[in-house]
Amino acid sequence: MKMKIILLLFFLASLSCGKDNDNNSSIKKVDILGDWVNLIDIRDTLFIQDTIIKRIDTLTLKPKHAYTYSLYKDSIKIKYVGEYYIYIPESSFKIMLDDENKTLTIENFSNYYPRYAGDIFKKLTIKN
Repeated sequence: MKMKIILLLFFLASLSCGKDNDNNSSIKKVDILGDWVNLIDIRDTLFIQDTIIKRIDTLTLKPKHAYTYSLYKDSIKIKYVGEYYIYIPESSFKIMLDDENKTLTIENFSNYYPRYAGDIFKKLTIKN
């Protein structure tokens, strides 16, 4: 009888751990929409829209890079479709938001085309 109770408790504990991880690791599209500035290179700005990310050097307003994207749990899949289109394979990156959705981290994004330093972006807010 003790063994059945222990097995039941172990099974219930494993189910609850899985649910917590799924809920905490999913990024919602609505949370990443908006304008994000790179914390290392402040000229590098992402304008995340519903289906596309526009990336602009705010000092020169050029070049204008763009990516299509899709989200899956804690990952973002990106494909370059910008003005300087060259074949660059789609890539997936882990993404994270801080608790207040003010900081977006795209791990290793600095290695994708074009290369800018930094993988952490701060949300720009416009006050009326």
